[in-house]
Amino acid sequence: MLRLRGKPLGGQVSLGSAAVLRAPNGIPMLPARLVAQMARAQRDAPIEPVEIVVVARDFDAAASLMLPWARVVGIVAEHAAEGAEFTGMPTVVGIEGVLEKIDDDALVLIDGERGIVLVDPDGVTLAAYQAERERIAPRRRIFLDYSHQPAVSLDGRAIRVMGRAGSLDEVRAALDSGADTLYVPAGSALLDPSLDDEAHLDSLLNLAEAASGKPVTIAWDVEVVTAANILQAARRMELTVSVPLATGAERFREIQDYLQETREELLAEEIDFADVRIAGSVDAGDEIPMDLGNLFVSRIVVTDSSASIQGATMREWLADLALRSKTFLLPVEIDAPDADTTSLLELLAVGASGVIVSPPAVSVIKDQVRSTDLGDLRELLRQNQPATPVATYTPGDATD
Repeated sequence: MLRLRGKPLGGQVSLGSAAVLRAPNGIPMLPARLVAQMARAQRDAPIEPVEIVVVARDFDAAASLMLPWARVVGIVAEHAAEGAEFTGMPTVVGIEGVLEKIDDDALVLIDGERGIVLVDPDGVTLAAYQAERERIAPRRRIFLDYSHQPAVSLDGRAIRVMGRAGSLDEVRAALDSGADTLYVPAGSALLDPSLDDEAHLDSLLNLAEAASGKPVTIAWDVEVVTAANILQAARRMELTVSVPLATGAERFREIQDYLQETREELLAEEIDFADVRIAGSVDAGDEIPMDLGNLFVSRIVVTDSSASIQGATMREWLADLALRSKTFLLPVEIDAPDADTTSLLELLAVGASGVIVSPPAVSVIKDQVRSTDLGDLRELLRQNQPATPVATYTPGDATD
């Protein structure tokens, strides 16, 4: 492990893979790894944005870098001009020879408050650093147990397994099972329409505390929960709100305007808040919107309240959705309460990049993903051959 110290330029703490920005002949070049990732991607395979820390000689070059297939979570630079504007993400500058000290793909922890950069820290070091700070960031912590590590298939695809949680008890159960993120469905008791605004905010803050730093997605009914409560709760958790795609681009713009107006009101009232992401939800089998690129969503959630999401017809529909979504680098996640394990694996094979399951099913799905070659399964499905049966989770069976 390498420990570097520089000048903190702001931000909290983040963890990501290094993308070293080299500039031969003065022209910034993207890291070869990220270019190769796009080239290697199969035509119908989803691309999940990676979290990276940009390492550059010049801060301005790093701050202006746009990577649509990656999420920049921090910047490490050798120098920055006087009066350089803070980007809002953890940033450390003033590290001499930083391009020679950090390799592409190295794991980097960056502390924008204290000017500390850890290169290739091991689990023990991360745990010690986390204990020192009490938590890795105000809204997110690092989980080191194996059950919380990403589920990666035999052919190298990382799959997000989300825990469906309609109550605080289910939130805790999903965490115990190793859920990567949490999903609060429509109609959850956590956001009971009969509650007033104050009670909704309290419920959201309790959810944030119970989530223990795990990202949370909420099926948002804008008529029930105010944007002010959503934005204030986002200070305590990494929050995404899901809105139906069927409402169309105009409705999405209205929601974005609503959020922006609320941001301005909170700023005027000097009330602290944080930003949220917007996901789009679509019912399984419904017509796929043609204007995905105009909706400005971060991901797509496919919802289904019956077993209709299973079968060849649904796989074809999902493959079409995943292919269209890939054009805009939008991950597709499936919420299918009644689907069994085999059906979920088949949906992952044809293009889904994540699944939303009940808390007891999280560990089962993760184990099955880790022991499955999703590429081979996709080929079997294309040839109309039955998949090899797997140990299934029966929906509703909390003992499995």
